Amino acid sequence: MVNKLAIRAEGHLAEIKRGLKALGEELRRREHYHSTSISRAALDPSRSSTSISASRSIRCKIPARSKMFESETVLIVGAGGSAPFGLPLARPLYEHIIAELNNFEKYIAKNRLPPTGANNASMFHDGAMVALASYLNSALSRDHLPQEMLECGPARQLLVLRDKLSAQTHDSLDQFIRDNPELAFVGKLMLARHIVLRMYEYRDGCYSLRSFANRAFLFGNDSQRNWYHQLINAIRDGAESAESLKRSRLQIITFNYDRTLECALDSRFANTSRHAGANWRDIIPVYHVHGGPDELPGGVHDVGRFLIDCASRIRLVGEDDEAGMAAVREGARKAVRDAKRVFMVGFHADPANLKTIGLPERQSKTGVFCLNFDGHWRVATTLLKLGVPNSNIWSGTAAEHLHIHTALDRGFLEQEPSVDPGTAAKERRARSGWAA
Repeated sequence: MVNKLAIRAEGHLAEIKRGLKALGEELRRREHYHSTSISRAALDPSRSSTSISASRSIRCKIPARSKMFESETVLIVGAGGSAPFGLPLARPLYEHIIAELNNFEKYIAKNRLPPTGANNASMFHDGAMVALASYLNSALSRDHLPQEMLECGPARQLLVLRDKLSAQTHDSLDQFIRDNPELAFVGKLMLARHIVLRMYEYRDGCYSLRSFANRAFLFGNDSQRNWYHQLINAIRDGAESAESLKRSRLQIITFNYDRTLECALDSRFANTSRHAGANWRDIIPVYHVHGGPDELPGGVHDVGRFLIDCASRIRLVGEDDEAGMAAVREGARKAVRDAKRVFMVGFHADPANLKTIGLPERQSKTGVFCLNFDGHWRVATTLLKLGVPNSNIWSGTAAEHLHIHTALDRGFLEQEPSVDPGTAAKERRARSGWAA
């Protein structure tokens, strides 16, 4: 009995020494930190995640050197990440497409579809749905559409899509397409038309790619800081040169079809004197697990062909056997599996999407952190059931949203994994000689 007590005491003493050593290292490290503002609730694990207020803050210290250079880090971006740049969210997009198709039906009831040519940018600018239907019905599209769409009648499928959409209970076009595969391609065309094309602006007879590099954007009634800039700053912190940026251990997984993030990285990642010449594509892997266009041309004149090409590259859940998508998703799953820290922004935690990237199978969830924009109960419940600690969920409220740019200002992306109480207890028992 005496021996067991001695072993236990020795184990506890060793644990105390390790704790003191870690505390000393932490205090020394914080001497080099710079100050920033962080949500008080994010520092208090005892508070419910749904009660976190974006406005109450204290001063704390964040390391000047980015932790993305110190440990494997994964950033998961959902539709909310692109929303500040004018890209639609799932439910509003669904309703807008139904309304647009209703207006299109009224048009063709009174008018014939006008002829179109290969230079059709101005036609799409004047009336996108009519222009799309005209292009689909023209000989220009014949070699690029799937056979089943040609047999049904391309423009007619738009009305079939409208009827089906109106009768369904889904909240997103992605869900609708998964459950109605016979309308998959025309549904993807609508996704391309409303998402990819919004990355362009019409100028002088051509659709020109936007830069997404402004310092601020108008989102709702507010002017918001460009959170892509904040992400770039976080990546570059501590990198003294273009060469040192290659030590970054960040990987990005996105469920978005757009390339707004890539556009911002292209124009801003290496625009300092110290980092000139760095190519972010050689440094940061980006996994588009739902596909989308590989590269975006700077200008588009044949918009109809462009949308067909974009639609053909979209892959939903279950469509991972085509066009190399299986390899992309396996890369994303490996990144999630191996990362010490996983951060989610603009992401609604859809179970099917979580399964696609293998988050439920990840052994430890203590390094998983989520930004819950409006404190939605479904997001919090889904993550808590997976084992994500409540203190790792940063939440706004229905009345006071927690935007990505605000969370980044307050230290999101700088957290370390929390200690798993169960694992810690088992380790203590093992060190003290007691059975688990």
